[in-house]
Amino acid sequence: MAFEALSDGESVELVAGIQGGWHIDASVRIEGFGPSGILLTYEALSTDAQPVSFVTQALLSHKGVLEDGDGWMRVGDRVVLDISDPSEVVNQEIIVRVTAELGGQTWSDERRILVVDLQ
Repeated sequence: MAFEALSDGESVELVAGIQGGWHIDASVRIEGFGPSGILLTYEALSTDAQPVSFVTQALLSHKGVLEDGDGWMRVGDRVVLDISDPSEVVNQEIIVRVTAELGGQTWSDERRILVVDLQ
């Protein structure tokens, strides 16, 4: 698995979970701080700022990341969608936001992505 930087508007595959829900896979690359003790929080929103996911969090340590030059990567996290049917997000643009928190400080980034169903 490798990190792939996405630009706004690129597509991401909707994944059917084994327990009947849906998610999208997420990765993040950070440099300059961490990773031990960083709390990552993922969320997805509709373009009119309505939540379409559960809040997903990951508390990081050196064991759960990959070194990458001057930084590190976290791969394989999931943004678990709070939907009852894939049609609620497939072929729709959503905003995926990640926030990193460490020592009371936070940093956030987000991407507008197009959700696609490749099944």
